[in-house]
Amino acid sequence: MSAQTFAAVSYPCRLHSGDNALEHLPREVARAKSKRVFILCGRSVATRTPLIARIRSLLGETCAGAYESIRKDAPLEDVQAAVNAARACGSDMLVAVGAGAPIAWGSTPAR
Repeated sequence: MSAQTFAAVSYPCRLHSGDNALEHLPREVARAKSKRVFILCGRSVATRTPLIARIRSLLGETCAGAYESIRKDAPLEDVQAAVNAARACGSDMLVAVGAGAPIAWGSTPAR
């Protein structure tokens, strides 16, 4: 691993970072036996990068949906909206993408 690549694993969170981090996604979904994966990210990641399209492609039919509007500092109403959206689609796994707010509170809706 280089200084810019790392992995951290703790219950209920597994974190992968670095150039090839998305290569771990199919294995993580299979490990958790997830069938309905929900993506969390901010507007910048959703609108200015190809990441969400790439993740949706990797997930295929297991992609249940996404909440792509997390604002800076993750206001409570964003967290509540993401929780409601994840529950509405019956998600059984959350994938947080980006930095800052989505990563910092990504485990909150799971609780």
